[in-house]
Amino acid sequence: MKPRAVAFCKARNWLYAVDMTGRIQAFDTSGQWKLSFRTPEISQGKPTGLGFTKDGNILLVADTHYHRLLGYTLDGNLVLKFGHYGTEPYEFVYVTDVVG
Repeated sequence: MKPRAVAFCKARNWLYAVDMTGRIQAFDTSGQWKLSFRTPEISQGKPTGLGFTKDGNILLVADTHYHRLLGYTLDGNLVLKFGHYGTEPYEFVYVTDVVG
C-alpha cells in the first residue's frame, strides 16, 4: 500500500517501511517479512518519515498530521509520544521526517 518512508536498522539488518495505511513492516535483507504494527491513529493522516536513534534501538516515526514523533522498540512496542501542534520549542507543524 504505497510505502511512504523506509529506514534501515543496523542492529538487526532489517528494513522498516511505513505505508499509506499507517502500517509499519520490517523485512530482513533477503526480503522476508519479519513483523508489522500500526501507528495509534490515522484518521487525520498517516506518518511520512522514519529514522532510528543513534544507538539503533528505537524506531522514530514522524507522525505528520498529529504533529508529533513516535518511538517504537525494534519489536513494535510504542515507548514514546513526543510533541504537539505549535511553533514553540518541542512543538511541531506537520513534522515530515526524522533523523536520530
